[in-house]
Amino acid sequence: MSAANALKRLGLLLMILKRNHYPTKLELLEYFEERDLGMSERSFSRMLEQLRNDFDICISYHAAHRGYFIDWNNSMDLYALEDLIELSQINQLIIEYLKKQSVHSEFIVLDSRTELDGMESFVPIMKAINKKQEVAFKHFKYETEEESHQQIQPYFLKEFERRWYVVGKRVSDGARRVYGLDRISELEVLRQRFTKDDRFQLDQYTDSVGLKLIGDELHTIRLEFSRHIGHYIQSLPIHKSQTLIQKTATSMVFELKCRQTYELFNLIMKYGAEVKVLSPDSLADWVKEEHLKSIQLYDKN
Repeated sequence: MSAANALKRLGLLLMILKRNHYPTKLELLEYFEERDLGMSERSFSRMLEQLRNDFDICISYHAAHRGYFIDWNNSMDLYALEDLIELSQINQLIIEYLKKQSVHSEFIVLDSRTELDGMESFVPIMKAINKKQEVAFKHFKYETEEESHQQIQPYFLKEFERRWYVVGKRVSDGARRVYGLDRISELEVLRQRFTKDDRFQLDQYTDSVGLKLIGDELHTIRLEFSRHIGHYIQSLPIHKSQTLIQKTATSMVFELKCRQTYELFNLIMKYGAEVKVLSPDSLADWVKEEHLKSIQLYDKN
């Protein structure tokens, strides 16, 4: 099956197995058929085999209950990944469904950025991470507008602002690097295997906004937003650690415990005069300096 359909079926299968107790093969096949992802019983068996081989997810049949379930005792610990795949793929299914309906254009506006570019690389990279195999590919860098050959030891996949990234250790110099899947081409999973470098820890990326880390230190970050923007920040938190610590008639102050990243800096800059960095001072100074540079662009003198 194609990489796109593999991910769609994976997300849908995990979703239904979480929400239904021991569905039968017939019920699962009907579930896929209703969502234009129909398959034969033989294809269903191949899909379960692929899930086991590519993701170490074991879907087993329970004879007593006469249905299927996720055998987590014999599966890789993929709870976080499973949730990400489910959410991203269900979102994509909704988008594709709407695009097929001739009437949606009368009352629904779809963002032009709703496509998930680079997803054809997702499955093979996930497989390489699982089996600790190096990967090689061409990568286009926006800064230089040039394409380069890269070989890395892949460690993590992370989604940020509707784009997927792979975090890995570059083989040539041992440096930590982040690559957007939408800019990867000619991907090859190599036979070379690697031993995990303990310097690469998952919490470095779960405890951060985005991927471009500025050091590994955790910071207590306090941001004061204007009240009306604060409501948006409260309804869609910047980070999972976010808490509202003060609310006045004109402002809302939020506290985050996370690592500093370029993405967090860019997010703060995006809100301009609607936000003030209260702490740490290093972040406040950085934002202030960048705003002064912006003013200079408009200084005609």
